[in-house]
Amino acid sequence: MKSSIGPLVAVIALAVVLSGAAQATTLNLTNADLSGLTPPFTDPPVTQGWIGNALYTQSYVQPAGSGVIDPFERIENPGNKNTSQGYNTTVDNVFDNQNVDQWNHEIKLSDLDKVNIGGTDYLQFMLDSNEPGNWPGSLLTITELQFFVSSSPNQSVTTFTPGGQLNLANANLVYRMDAPNNDSTVIIDGKLDGDNSGSGKADMWVYVPYQAFVEQSNGGAYDYVYLYGRYGTSKDYTEDAGFEEWATVLAPVPEPASLALLGMGLIGLAVRRSRKTR
Repeated sequence: MKSSIGPLVAVIALAVVLSGAAQATTLNLTNADLSGLTPPFTDPPVTQGWIGNALYTQSYVQPAGSGVIDPFERIENPGNKNTSQGYNTTVDNVFDNQNVDQWNHEIKLSDLDKVNIGGTDYLQFMLDSNEPGNWPGSLLTITELQFFVSSSPNQSVTTFTPGGQLNLANANLVYRMDAPNNDSTVIIDGKLDGDNSGSGKADMWVYVPYQAFVEQSNGGAYDYVYLYGRYGTSKDYTEDAGFEEWATVLAPVPEPASLALLGMGLIGLAVRRSRKTR
C-alpha cells in the first residue's frame, strides 16, 4: 500500500541524501511510542527515512510469504539466541541461513528490475519479517545491512574485516547501513497493522541506487548480488523466532506516494539550486 510523508520531512531527507554525511541513525519504522522501553528512543516513529543514500520505508504488501514473494534469502533464528545473521547462498550452515536452496540462492544484477523515482533508478528489496507475539514482542531491530556485487556466487565466507565488513571474495561493497564511524539501526514491527499476519505480510522496502551497483560491478564482471543482514540485539527487540526473508521487486508494485513526492522534491531542489547559481 501507499505511504505518505510530510513536505518538511521530505526536505530534511533530501538534505541528508545530498549532503552525503555519514552519521549514526536510529530509524524507527513503527507507528508506536517506544519512549517507555529500553533503550529510550527519542526519534519519533516515521513511515520512511534515509540511511546514507538508501531509502527505508514501511510495506503493507499482502499476501506475502515464501509461496508468494519468491524469496532469494531466508535467515532463521537458531533457537538459542536473540540475534541472527546471514546472506544469500546455497551453501548450508553459513551463519543462520536456512538450508533450503529454493529460498537461499544467488541473484544477478543483470536480472533485477529497476524502479525509477524522480529520475533516479533504484533497486528495490523487500523484507518479510516473521516475529511472533503481540507488540512489543513483534518489534525487531535490524543492526546491519550490506550489499555487494561479486563474480563468485554462493560463497561460504563467515569472516569480517576489522571494520565489520563481510569479507566476501571477489566482491565490492555497494552499500552499508553501518558506514564507517557510525552504528545505525532500523526498528520494524512485524505486525504493524495489528492483523497478526506474521509472515503473511511484508514489512519493509529498501531502495538502493542502481548506479551504485553498476559503479562497483567491474564493468559487469561482478554480476552476483549479495545481501548480508544482521537482526536482533542481545536484549531489546530481539530476533525471537521464525525467519527473516528477502525478495526483489514484485510485479507490479505500485510506487508509494511518498516516493513520488520525493521525486518532486528533487526536481524542486534542483530548480532552486539552478536559480541561485545564475
